[in-house]
Amino acid sequence: MYRILSGIFTLLIPVVMLATTGVAWAAPEADHADDETTLNVKLGYDRTVGKYGQSAKSTTSTNSVAITYDTDAASFDVLFPYLSQSGPGRLIAIAGRRPIVVLGPDQKGSGLGDITAGMTRYALNEEDHGVDLDFGATIKFHSASAAKGLGSGKTDLALQSNLAHSFGLFSTALTVGYSIVGKPSNQHYRNAFYSSLDGSFKISKAVSVGLTYSGGASIIQGLPGSRDVTAYINFKPTRKIKFDIYYLTGRSTQSPDNGAGITVAYDF
Repeated sequence: MYRILSGIFTLLIPVVMLATTGVAWAAPEADHADDETTLNVKLGYDRTVGKYGQSAKSTTSTNSVAITYDTDAASFDVLFPYLSQSGPGRLIAIAGRRPIVVLGPDQKGSGLGDITAGMTRYALNEEDHGVDLDFGATIKFHSASAAKGLGSGKTDLALQSNLAHSFGLFSTALTVGYSIVGKPSNQHYRNAFYSSLDGSFKISKAVSVGLTYSGGASIIQGLPGSRDVTAYINFKPTRKIKFDIYYLTGRSTQSPDNGAGITVAYDF
């Protein structure tokens, strides 16, 4: 937990400096109501610990930079992660889902993770149709080193849809997707479905809290699927800056026992 908090505070320092020098700390305004396009940069730190069905714990830390270009009709994003992993097992990133750790020897490694790029098409909006509906695709490139145990060495593709609706201050969202995973010659990987159900409550214009249940079938035959619950708080002190802080607990041997992280996003 100390390392998690240390990473969070390290990430907060440059963002707070940016906020205090370039943006007035005032009540949030409408989110680009008159803008057709938005460029968003998000910095993230995430740390998870779990046994994954083994005798010893495996620890993974991720520092990431995500860039999103958003329009009225669609959004485009790219994610650059840097990973540090120690303990038994091998880290496998899956397009559209949280990484898993599979059986392997005790090791320690760090380096560039698998870069992902995605596109989301907005099909319906709640203002005109009563619900938000979108469809998306994500490609996970094999940029992580398989030799260091940081990836599968293969490219993945995920296809998903998201349906959301608001009930006053309470909002819900259901996501369903399918990961088409790259299959190394010496591994029996398989494609798999995944889904998540999210509920959030808006406490004020600046703060909301929520809970997400995520689950997915295993990409490895004979192993259970992943299941985890994430509690989070969103804080938007200005129109341009947003903080997300979250805590995760696993409900399966293919999910980490626990984890926590923070993302800080800035709209240009």
